[in-house]
Amino acid sequence: MSKTLLLFIFIVLLSPFSAAQVNIEKVRLGGQTSSFNMSANFQSVEGNVNYMANALDVRFDDRVRYWDWFVLVNSSSRISDGETISSYGFIHLRASHPLRHSKYIELFSQFESRPFSKLNSRELIGFGLRYDISLTGIIPFALGIGLMSEHEVLEDGEAHTLRSTNYVSASYPIGKGANFRMTAYYQPSTADSQDYRLLSDTELAIRLGQRTYWKSSFVFRYDSNPESGVRSRDVETRQGIGLSL
Repeated sequence: MSKTLLLFIFIVLLSPFSAAQVNIEKVRLGGQTSSFNMSANFQSVEGNVNYMANALDVRFDDRVRYWDWFVLVNSSSRISDGETISSYGFIHLRASHPLRHSKYIELFSQFESRPFSKLNSRELIGFGLRYDISLTGIIPFALGIGLMSEHEVLEDGEAHTLRSTNYVSASYPIGKGANFRMTAYYQPSTADSQDYRLLSDTELAIRLGQRTYWKSSFVFRYDSNPESGVRSRDVETRQGIGLSL
């Protein structure tokens, strides 16, 4: 099993996808031909709080006639006293076709469902261009620009928005045993420049031994026009230890 795939599994298990914005750059592998990965998790808690939780994560990568594509599927739910109290479903499909000079055209579609939240569901479809470059010969650096159509079913109605989606991503090796990665997204509405979303995701991974590593990440999300009763910003920090077998 490749180290990249193990890193992906670690990311999936410790940090489920956010309903606000999803950092696809973080799970982009690149250079894959055909592969399949699935993980299932079950949790039971009894005491002051009683519930059962389960999660299923699936990924499939393939290459078809110069198109590299992958599918991500995530499903989770929490049950208490025989009733479902929360659930989440996520599907992302992305296809990438190389052009010339490290440029790629990408097509993507996504569906999210959170029936127990103010955002019941979100569907989007879009396309974009990606440009891969290398700073100083050692820093992988990517720029992306695209357009996506977004349909949301909210607690108090529906909304349809056409957004520009733009990102910058970079990865910087620190010595032989550490790596720093950052990704930033900017997604403004094409109809209202005051309606936009920001995402900043930074991560530091340090190898502790031949098969172990420590990870620390910081995620900042901002929505200039959130649903009623929802805060405009979220800040998340994560610490974890991974094992490669």
